[in-house]
Amino acid sequence: LWQRFTMKSSLASLLTVIVLVVGCAAGSHIVTGTKRQPVNVESVTIYTAMPTNCLVIGDLTCYDSAPFGTWQKATDRCTKKLKSNAANLGANGLVIVKRYAGIGGVHFNATAIYVP
Repeated sequence: LWQRFTMKSSLASLLTVIVLVVGCAAGSHIVTGTKRQPVNVESVTIYTAMPTNCLVIGDLTCYDSAPFGTWQKATDRCTKKLKSNAANLGANGLVIVKRYAGIGGVHFNATAIYVP
């Protein structure tokens, strides 16, 4: 029984290390407004502040492990993931609410919006 537990925990640790070394952006969303028809990801604009006439569609998050301190690459992957998720919700805009880059990786919170 102990050997089986040790093998399972070793396998889990190995898989965790592989994911951290390879690095991939993982994201999620919560629809807080009205979801619209998906748009082309190239039409999603990133804003530094909330436009006055926009409609909020939802909240997005993205995390990338940024292996070996490659924060710029992790930031690029998260930006791409956020824009893709926003486009799938029908948002043509994205407001970055919070960005954190540290030892564990890069984490973004954003708001998906529609600007008429």
